[in-house]
Amino acid sequence: MNKQNDIIKSFTSHRSRVKGEKLEKLKYDLLPKYEILSFYEMKDNKNIELEIGSGFGQTVSHLAKTNPQTQFIACEVFIDGVASICSKLEENAIENVIIYRDDARILLKQIANDAIENVYLLFPDPWPKKKHHKRRIVTNEFLEEVARVLKSDGKLFVATDDSSYQEWMIDIFQNQSHLQWLNSDDYSAEPSWWVKTKFQLKAEMDGRTSAFFVLGKV
Repeated sequence: MNKQNDIIKSFTSHRSRVKGEKLEKLKYDLLPKYEILSFYEMKDNKNIELEIGSGFGQTVSHLAKTNPQTQFIACEVFIDGVASICSKLEENAIENVIIYRDDARILLKQIANDAIENVYLLFPDPWPKKKHHKRRIVTNEFLEEVARVLKSDGKLFVATDDSSYQEWMIDIFQNQSHLQWLNSDDYSAEPSWWVKTKFQLKAEMDGRTSAFFVLGKV
């Protein structure tokens, strides 16, 4: 629990593999270059897109390369993911991605109304045990906050490969009024901008299919 913001943690704990010189380089060279500690540090607020849980950075780096005029915020709490994102930015000379390492819901509260072009939430932790469902990030309150920060034509893209979480999401999408569910007839197709993530490839190897939800501002 984050006492200051009364937020139940929606992500599990992981032991980092980034150590020694790599960790030193990340902390003292790369993070000062790419990290923001709050949304108030943003200098250009014109075209901003937000990915919540960027993992190892496959999606955000792909989107940034194909949309160089857009500023992307990659929210990632795990140091291994942060290190991977930084590596992709360095290797590809990507200059339109910044990283936020705290809970994305804290960042959302700092963002003004109608400020974000699109939000991406791809393969969030499903918390499959019923006693842990309270930790799932997709809630009515979360959708309300996303709707508040999205511009009038903005979209929320959500993906999951967990059947239980898929049912949970569908129930919430159908019983809320903050965002319009745009692809309720068919959510099996990947969006046109899509790039397969490490998590999706693992799911496919395990025989799990993914659902791709698209919601827009009402």
